[in-house]
Amino acid sequence: MNFFLIFLCLVLLGILYLKYKQLKDLQKEYAYIFSRLRRSNALFNLMNEWVKAKIDDRKLETYFDKNGWHRIALYGIGKSGVDKRLYEDLQGTSVEIVYAIDANPMGVVADCDVYLPTDKLEPVDVIIVTAIHCFDEIKNTMEGKVSCPIISLMEVFEGLKIPIEEFKERK
Repeated sequence: MNFFLIFLCLVLLGILYLKYKQLKDLQKEYAYIFSRLRRSNALFNLMNEWVKAKIDDRKLETYFDKNGWHRIALYGIGKSGVDKRLYEDLQGTSVEIVYAIDANPMGVVADCDVYLPTDKLEPVDVIIVTAIHCFDEIKNTMEGKVSCPIISLMEVFEGLKIPIEEFKERK
């Protein structure tokens, strides 16, 4: 009888352990799915703002001109295609994309030089973070390495909503 109870307890402990392990695996999977959902939502909101700016005939160049930024760098390339759209949107304007920065640039094809965040970076007027879902982390990493402002691409679109007269008053 005692042997049977011990055996039963061990079986139940084994089952509980397996369920615990399954829950831990599910927790990791949910965390991954949530991070992907957060990224997708951020990209959707960005693209929505971009379309609204296009419909209202608000040009990205205007925002950069208002701030006196003509030589820019992009942080985050290749994954979502945002960098390519930005490059296309700024072609033929007074704004030059001097280089790009990416923590994992392997296999990325870009229209400019690509550097790691740890590389020595040429001075630019501003760094635009296209990976908006992890902007704070990127900004914290880069702040001590460069002397220019580091802003999110979403901030550019938010700045396009401000009338030029009001923007000049804020400066």
